[in-house]
Amino acid sequence: MGSTSVVGSAQTPSGDRHAFLVRAGSTVLIDLGLPPGTVTSDARGIDAAGDIVGNAQAADGTGTAWLFQAGRPPIPLVAKGAGRDTFLGIHAAAISATGRAVGWAVLVSDAGAVLHCIQWTVRP
Repeated sequence: MGSTSVVGSAQTPSGDRHAFLVRAGSTVLIDLGLPPGTVTSDARGIDAAGDIVGNAQAADGTGTAWLFQAGRPPIPLVAKGAGRDTFLGIHAAAISATGRAVGWAVLVSDAGAVLHCIQWTVRP
């Protein structure tokens, strides 16, 4: 499914921006909707199993990474810093055939803000 399917984001008739999927051989956009607590979403990558990674944004502008899987609610892809450090603006960028997703986040700590690469295993 993944290599010939397309994902991205599109504006809905109501003006919202939602992640979408177009399956191989189709021209129909499937609206992946919004993860809970978010106002926009976009899809960034799909693997051969049909797992989709993407991003969503809350009304306050906070970015979050998500995993979309057929028939399941969106699953948040989380990242944790050490101690009092906090990740902000977590974003998924791609997913591999082996079920590993990659992305980035801004780590905010007492020392300032630093961009970090992140990897998630979304499928064993």
